[in-house]
Amino acid sequence: AGSVMRVPLVGGTPETMAYTGQEPRGIALNATAVFWASVNPYAPDTGKVHRLPIAGEGQPVELASRQYAPAALTLDATHVYWLTGNAVVKSPLDGGAATTLATAMEMGSRALAVDDASVYFTVRSTQPLATDVVSVPKSPSLFTLANALSSPRIVGADDDFVYWTTHG
Repeated sequence: AGSVMRVPLVGGTPETMAYTGQEPRGIALNATAVFWASVNPYAPDTGKVHRLPIAGEGQPVELASRQYAPAALTLDATHVYWLTGNAVVKSPLDGGAATTLATAMEMGSRALAVDDASVYFTVRSTQPLATDVVSVPKSPSLFTLANALSSPRIVGADDDFVYWTTHG
């Protein structure tokens, strides 16, 4: 089990915002709320995604449950996005049905980014020991941007490019 914590940028005493009840796997925030994914590592299909007001008031709201090992959260103005063991999923920030954007891939994903039109993430390549950086429009259809890369880890995007780091 873990916790969602915070501390002022100038330092101070850490504050527990929420107990996750499971192992935390990802965190993202906007001006009004903090979002996190958590999972029981011994039962990976029990993953959840939660939201809590950034003011720290109230109880966490469960946005999604029964997610397979959710991780790598990111946000846009209307949705929270996360990776599972084999899918890219989104849910409205205020709750509602989760939508799978891409699935049935050997993801091995560790990285996720979003811009106005697409979601960017990594998947295992068909090439040995390689990973691809791919995108899916916010309304589903997979497009590979770069393939057979050596261990991309973290993905970011602006209006013109997708960026990533590599390991090794």
